[in-house]
Amino acid sequence: MNKRKTLILYILILIILIFLIIFVSWPDIYSFINGNNTIKNHIIKLDLTDKNTYEITNQLFNWLDNNVTEMWAITHSAPKPCPIKINNYCVISIYTIYDKEKNVNINKYYHRADAPRLIAWFIKSRMGACGEGTWYYVKVMDTLGYNAKTVKVKGGGHLWAELIDETGTKYYVDPFTNHFESDLNKFIFEITWVDWNDLNNIYIAQKINGKKEDITDEYTQLIKNCDLSIK
Repeated sequence: MNKRKTLILYILILIILIFLIIFVSWPDIYSFINGNNTIKNHIIKLDLTDKNTYEITNQLFNWLDNNVTEMWAITHSAPKPCPIKINNYCVISIYTIYDKEKNVNINKYYHRADAPRLIAWFIKSRMGACGEGTWYYVKVMDTLGYNAKTVKVKGGGHLWAELIDETGTKYYVDPFTNHFESDLNKFIFEITWVDWNDLNNIYIAQKINGKKEDITDEYTQLIKNCDLSIK
């Protein structure tokens, strides 16, 4: 009898562990199964083909504004039981949020998705912050054939994008704050989450395929030519 009880206990523990693994990994599972189709269908739904860079960017900004719940403030102002935290930022939990698409308050499972492999989940869940918004922008633009990448200060929390359009013009893009600038000086003036005055910053770019590049020399030189007094 004791052996039977022990076996049942082990089975229950195994079932709970399997459930927890699926719960935590579900965004990865969903994105792995539906990733490419989700991105392609999203592009079709927003009718992004045969549009110029500005038109595409404006539509992506509008989608973010009208559909996505910005989670940074929520996760910091509404503490919840949180099984996984990184830098005091809750990456997995359940929150009561206002769903913009359904126009009601609902409980939703939030799993941070600021990684290229999880963009399909971000489109489905419509919850995120600057990391998700930037990777979303880069992924869509990359799928449309643009040269796009993310940029951040090593060890910093904010993420933005660089894009080269069909004319070869470089743009600095912050999708969650609707900033799209070819002039780095204007971009620096608008983006206050980065200490641009710190010349010890290490700037890391990352493509959608995961390849990283140290672009510190480029940014340091560009920033030296900017008027940081406007900050």
